[in-house]
Amino acid sequence: MRLRSLLSDGVLYPLRGCAMESGPVVILLLLLFLLAAVAQSSAQARVVSISNFAFTDSVSNTSTTVIRKSETVQWTWVSGSHSTTSSTCSGACTANGVWDSGIHSGVFNFSYTFNQVGSFPYYCRQHGASMTGVVIVRPPAGPFALQVTPSNFSLVPTKTLQFTASRVFLRGAASPPAMAENLTNQVQWSSSDTNIAIINPSTGVVTAGSTQGPVTITASRGPL
Repeated sequence: MRLRSLLSDGVLYPLRGCAMESGPVVILLLLLFLLAAVAQSSAQARVVSISNFAFTDSVSNTSTTVIRKSETVQWTWVSGSHSTTSSTCSGACTANGVWDSGIHSGVFNFSYTFNQVGSFPYYCRQHGASMTGVVIVRPPAGPFALQVTPSNFSLVPTKTLQFTASRVFLRGAASPPAMAENLTNQVQWSSSDTNIAIINPSTGVVTAGSTQGPVTITASRGPL
């Protein structure tokens, strides 16, 4: 049996195993850990819309924006007279000088690139504590690896088996479990022959098909 995993760099990495029959249909799979560096693509600016007395992130649809270090947030004025001004509003809202767009109305854009990891609250100078948001900056992406488990297993009729895909830091060896981020439900799972092995494309749960033989199981995802 031949297993492969597809990473975001578009390269198929083979995972070798074998198939054998015992009784009706028994598939014995050997799945090895796959560790590979992932090329990261440059991210576009994250857009936060300003309208209806609210900051709305284009991804979260809330006032919270989560990005990585060295990425940029672009605030886009849609309606009203507003600003994006860094600082908290504990008691009074006082600018801390990290960024301040100034108050604008009509069509206007303001961008800021975040070069430090941390949490960066902000508010509108026109509306104070009633109109706030936060930018959460995480460490830069990668280099990461995709780790697939289990490593040694067999699959028999009427039984299911759960595949797990995790994003781990690439350090020349598998990272401790505490450092891994489970991506099992964020990758796309597929089987090259559903007569041999059937896998749920979203959950990674495998069941035996009606026949036995070679098959390719693929886990694919965009940038890690």
